[in-house]
Amino acid sequence: SLATVRPATAEHQAHLIAYRDADEASSYHVAFEAALLLRIVQVPPEQRVLLTEKREAREKVVAQVEKMFKGSIGLAQAQKSLAELGVREVMRQVIANVQSAYVDIQQAKNNLALAQENLRSLEGVVSVNEARANSGDLAEVELERSRVAALQYRAAVQQAQLQLDQAKIQLQFLMGRTARDPNFDVESDLRRDPVKDAQPDIVRKAIALRPDYLTGIQSQATSQADLRLQVANGRVDYVLGSEYTHQNAGGFSGSSMGFSVSVPIRIFNKNQGEIARAERELALAGARRAALEASINVEVERAYRQYSVSRQLLADV
Repeated sequence: SLATVRPATAEHQAHLIAYRDADEASSYHVAFEAALLLRIVQVPPEQRVLLTEKREAREKVVAQVEKMFKGSIGLAQAQKSLAELGVREVMRQVIANVQSAYVDIQQAKNNLALAQENLRSLEGVVSVNEARANSGDLAEVELERSRVAALQYRAAVQQAQLQLDQAKIQLQFLMGRTARDPNFDVESDLRRDPVKDAQPDIVRKAIALRPDYLTGIQSQATSQADLRLQVANGRVDYVLGSEYTHQNAGGFSGSSMGFSVSVPIRIFNKNQGEIARAERELALAGARRAALEASINVEVERAYRQYSVSRQLLADV
């Protein structure tokens, strides 16, 4: 054998691989896959897995352990893939939130600049109206009306400043900063990249690349692996044994051989409950996947229409 894998015990809490060098580069990968299998499946300490240096050794090891654990590896690998997709989905959401917060800051800065410009214009109007009112050319009520409008725009400026501060705080939070920096700011203008793909192409790319949809697909695969495992757990395990004995005493010798078959008899418990649960979870995973696909279509259509309308309004201006 190329390598012997010794699972961890209470005294030695680490898996041990006794590995012998070989000429083929694939031999090391066989040992590595064995260590990975031990992390996925809790192998009892008394069991050992022997590997050969043939290229199909990995498949043999997987088949052997799956036979011992009735499909636990398939379920564990599906859960591992599901966890990886979950991490990718969290990363996608963080990136989207950071980009959205950056756009919010740019929009808040533009809104603040516009509000300040309008306030300066109204303050100039108030100054002109005061001069006209002092000369008797303007009624007092018109002067008060312009002053009220200027006060309203002062409130609009303060509101725009508040929105800018909140957007900066949100972006600093997403960047992992625990303390707010009053001098924090962003540079460069907003991106104006044109969308070259049509709406159906965008939908296809979203379905092929979005981790949340891939998570739905993997959840369905995980449910299928769980169902196979529960069906396997409901089957009867046959245990075959044999024994050979040779005795020699007082000039007399004899040999005996025996065979044994152990079959657990299940009358009421055939794992029906767990099988029914796995079937319902599989159906639920399929329904969630279909709902998520419909949600992606709606999100893409809404975003594409908003982009088209905004681009047309910008072109008209």
